[in-house]
Amino acid sequence: MNGPMGNLGAATDIESGEVLQEEPFTGPSNQDIEARMQRVAGDYQDLMMDLAGDGGAVVREVVSLLAQRINKLIEKDPEAKAYARLLVQIGHKMNFGEKISNSLIAKAFEKKQAPQKDSGLE
Repeated sequence: MNGPMGNLGAATDIESGEVLQEEPFTGPSNQDIEARMQRVAGDYQDLMMDLAGDGGAVVREVVSLLAQRINKLIEKDPEAKAYARLLVQIGHKMNFGEKISNSLIAKAFEKKQAPQKDSGLE
């Protein structure tokens, strides 16, 4: 056993005074640990997609907060308020904050297509 004064000898049982035998490591194998790490990493990715993916709980909450903020800004800005009132008068009553925030989020989650490579054959 190593102590503050260096190597002090073998570990002994306090009551019997016998030398304690160290048990060999019987924990999981490296393969088991690696498999578990991969499983946990996959579970984490799945959770993140459930929470933050398109339509996830985090996204829905942020969209709701953004919609509320946009509506407050429209109410405080005379020009934006006038435009909103004009739209309502011509029959387009809507929650402008919700519409705008949903549109922004939809654009953010659009799948971008990879550009097609020109094969040179025509």
